[in-house]
Amino acid sequence: MRFLKELLKHYPRLVVLLDSGPGHKGPLLRAFLRRHKKRLRLIYFPTHSPELNPVEQCNKEIKKPLHNRYFGTLPAMRQAVRRFLKKDFLMPKMFNYLCP
Repeated sequence: MRFLKELLKHYPRLVVLLDSGPGHKGPLLRAFLRRHKKRLRLIYFPTHSPELNPVEQCNKEIKKPLHNRYFGTLPAMRQAVRRFLKKDFLMPKMFNYLCP
C-alpha cells in the first residue's frame, strides 16, 4: 500500500497489473482500494499464468544461480545473484517479453 500511495501522489489515475499473491490482497488493501476507487484500479493476472506476467520471466532467470545450491550466508547468495546478473547474455533474454 505504501507503494500505491506514492504512485497516487504522482499520477491522478492508475491501473496496476499484478499477480494474485497473498501479499497483493487482504482487508487493508480492499479498504484502501474502496477509498481510492475513482483513482486506482488493480487488475490481477490469472493464477498459474506466469507467461502473462513479465516479472515472472525475469524471476525465472534470476533463480538459475540459486537452484539446488546451498549458500552458507546471505552475502554469499547475494554475490552469486549479482555475478549472474552481470552476464551479458542475460539482459536481452530477460526482456524478451517486450518484443511482439
